Amino acid sequence: MEQLTAGNQPGATSLFESSRNEFEMAPKQKLWEGAESKELNSPVNYNLACCLCRLATPAQNQTPEFDGVIAHLTEASKYNKTKRSTWDHDIGDADGDLAALKANAFYQPSIGEIQTRLELAWSK
Repeated sequence: MEQLTAGNQPGATSLFESSRNEFEMAPKQKLWEGAESKELNSPVNYNLACCLCRLATPAQNQTPEFDGVIAHLTEASKYNKTKRSTWDHDIGDADGDLAALKANAFYQPSIGEIQTRLELAWSK
């Protein structure tokens, strides 16, 4: 984020790509702290979705890039591991990690479904 704030788009893109690569390997990890836990994959999926969204080309239609963001957010929304304040900022603020997704009208129904699942997880 410092690179983006400083106006260094190439530097920011490079860091997001490195983060994406690390986050893509993490869900393949079956054991977390010695046991299998899909719940612990939730934050990884959320952060991967944010990286993918930052790397996505802005669009107003369905794209494979944004499909990937939705898939990882869907996985992340199955568990109560994403803070409400994090989601609210990322999806609601112009500088949020998921702002490009929210700006794409095609994905509004999917965002609503994820919001509903997160609300359910937060209520537990």
